[in-house]
Amino acid sequence: MDFTDHLAAHLGPGAAVPADSPDGSAAVVIWRFENDESVSFATAGLAEPFGQELVCSVRPGQDGAGRFLLTTAVELVLKGARGLENLQIIRNNQPLLARTGITGLLVATHPYLPAEFNTFGEVEIRSLIPLTDPEIFLADAYGADVLTGLFEQEEPDLLDVTRAPVFDRRSGPIEN
Repeated sequence: MDFTDHLAAHLGPGAAVPADSPDGSAAVVIWRFENDESVSFATAGLAEPFGQELVCSVRPGQDGAGRFLLTTAVELVLKGARGLENLQIIRNNQPLLARTGITGLLVATHPYLPAEFNTFGEVEIRSLIPLTDPEIFLADAYGADVLTGLFEQEEPDLLDVTRAPVFDRRSGPIEN
């Protein structure tokens, strides 16, 4: 089984995205996978220098958002010449996606797939979870572990880039 077969086993059928790779060479290729629950974009080619590949899963119909978020993270990795750390927060001072509250990303294990998805041989698979500004504020103030604990407690749809935040800076967790 090769790497893209591993991804397809968890994310559904996939194909390479017919476009230029994020680094301007054929070294990093973006793949798109789809199932009934999600559309995922993944890298193939970061593992050689960085020991990791990246995945961003979103709801069906949010393809542009998923691809953009993945490409943005890949550009940060390539520009910084280093991989992303688990529970790292990637911030932006304004929304990353038009008509959404998404201003950053959490680098973590995939929130909805089994643990075996997160590694392939020696390669770590890092998932990119879209975050709202209040969620980034919470992670900055109390740590990413507190944020992930709140996600486990509140169970928001982390694949939906149009979701409301689970935390309000003024009053704490948002009641459903």
